[in-house]
Amino acid sequence: MTQGAHNATILRENPFWDYSLSVYQQDQCDEFLLEAQNRYALDINVLLFIGWLAHQQQAFIDVEPFHPQVIRFQQETITKIRYLRIRTKRFNNPEFYNAIKALELYAENIEQNRLYALTERMPVSQLDFAQLIKNGVLGYLKQINRDKAFIQEGNWLQTLIEYLQPEA
Repeated sequence: MTQGAHNATILRENPFWDYSLSVYQQDQCDEFLLEAQNRYALDINVLLFIGWLAHQQQAFIDVEPFHPQVIRFQQETITKIRYLRIRTKRFNNPEFYNAIKALELYAENIEQNRLYALTERMPVSQLDFAQLIKNGVLGYLKQINRDKAFIQEGNWLQTLIEYLQPEA
């Protein structure tokens, strides 16, 4: 997720969006999640969705239309807008940069609403929060054909679990 001004006129809010904002605002959480995005090519919104589902005592599983709709939108739209935002920073035009940043936030909001629409298709689980996160991350990595070895580096998974469980 990107940081930026919240524009209530275009962003559709839901409980998952609210949860994501609360998680993302924790100290150093944004850096941790951005590293997951930039270093491991993970979708921050999917990681947040796994955490939100765990709070609902639900398991993250691969369901249609998850893969085609969410993954493709992330790869074909959000990633390209993010690239454009990063490149526009060098033009020294804050208004233009902020407009692209707002567009990226809007695209992320669309993705989150697509994920939120899948909530009812995710099964209820008796597993504890940490196990739901671990299983969700492992399932997600399998879906996107990523090696899972990095999640053991420097307690990456434990750090993710801690960030995804913000204090109420």
